[in-house]
Amino acid sequence: MTRLLDQAAVLLGSGWLVLAHGQSPAPAPPPAPQAVQASIGRVALASIANDHLQFSIALSLLADRDVDLSQIRISGLRLNGLPLFSAPTPETVHLTAHQAAAMPHPLAINLYFRDLDTLQPVTDLLTQGRATIEGTLSLAVGLNLAEKVFLKSNQGQVVVPFRNEVALQFPAGDGLRSAAESAVATANTILTTASADADSALGMIFSERRALNAHYRDWVLPVRTHFELDDPKGGHQSYVRTGMGLRIGGNRIIVLKQLIRPWEFDPDLATKMQQRHFQIPASGYDVSVGAFSEGRGQLRLVRLAKDDTQTILAPQSTGLPARTRGGRADSAGNLALLEITGTAASVTSSADAPTLDAGNSQVMWNDLGVYRWVSQGGGEGGGGRTELLLLAAGRDGDAFHLNTPLDEGAFGSPLIGPAGIVGIIQSEAGAIGVAAALKALGLGPIS
Repeated sequence: MTRLLDQAAVLLGSGWLVLAHGQSPAPAPPPAPQAVQASIGRVALASIANDHLQFSIALSLLADRDVDLSQIRISGLRLNGLPLFSAPTPETVHLTAHQAAAMPHPLAINLYFRDLDTLQPVTDLLTQGRATIEGTLSLAVGLNLAEKVFLKSNQGQVVVPFRNEVALQFPAGDGLRSAAESAVATANTILTTASADADSALGMIFSERRALNAHYRDWVLPVRTHFELDDPKGGHQSYVRTGMGLRIGGNRIIVLKQLIRPWEFDPDLATKMQQRHFQIPASGYDVSVGAFSEGRGQLRLVRLAKDDTQTILAPQSTGLPARTRGGRADSAGNLALLEITGTAASVTSSADAPTLDAGNSQVMWNDLGVYRWVSQGGGEGGGGRTELLLLAAGRDGDAFHLNTPLDEGAFGSPLIGPAGIVGIIQSEAGAIGVAAALKALGLGPIS
């Protein structure tokens, strides 16, 4: 059977590079200087809630030329390894060449207790008072005339990784630290005893959650993609991406394209692949959905949604930045349809399909269900579990905006309303309406 990776390369037809084992990549250029650099100079505890802590961070930027930056977004944010979330900022920052400039206002970042099995790491953070903060900045950058002509775009995107060791500050003194430690201790008791606390923001409406889970759990499966990259110098790197998939109509599964083709959405990987620095060996790729594996011939790719890409600027050692393309996560193009095949198809549920609520145009929603894969254990073979969360969201046309951000484990999960599935999670705070998702994949009404 044709491998899923090979199928995707044929179906895409849009310039994404996947080298078969044995091909010779072009020589790698010398390391490129970072056109924009980012650093975190301060992390402070700002406020306390029953279900999360809020910190403020002071972000500084430095560029190698005069430039205007906007649409600043932080992804993959971690504080001592703990997942954090920050809303995009609409502010525009002007940088003068070789002069560091701080953002006009501190950025607010949230640490949600629901993302942790135990809050002991949070207690350690508050007690020790030191932290490692790391993540990736995505910035829209204004281009000069020559760059506009070269890149055929009025604006490009720069991706800037950062990692800093900082002291955790408590502007309100030790009283705020003590209050935070007390709140964390209370929340940890609730988590470790798994008790339903109806008065707590941590306490889900367990009866509603159980009812949703009973109806939808057989239709939501964890997705795991393992792939390897060989670099021109003989190095070897291994990657794992996890999320969720929605099974529809028996053996068909809707997944995010970014889960099964991560290098088309990860800017660093996209640059490496498109610049021919790295290649995927023939045996270095596998996708599993639940108990079904592409490597064992149990999955096949039916179709990919039409690509929706954006320009990413890749700094070079000399001259203008390279023009690199990367997929948009919050887009109808970030979808794929898989199918369980062969004898594996006979072990799937006999139920016809999950309940979809594709025609619902409601604007504001409360207590929408979302599934999330929670990894447990380290390494590539680490296991995990699926959990169901409840959150609120607003709708704008075909897009949903989540009131509470989610980590990568929820990407691809259905967004479940009282009358059925209304959307599919595509990013930390965004989802696509299920009607738009079905249309993008060429699927008609399913229920």
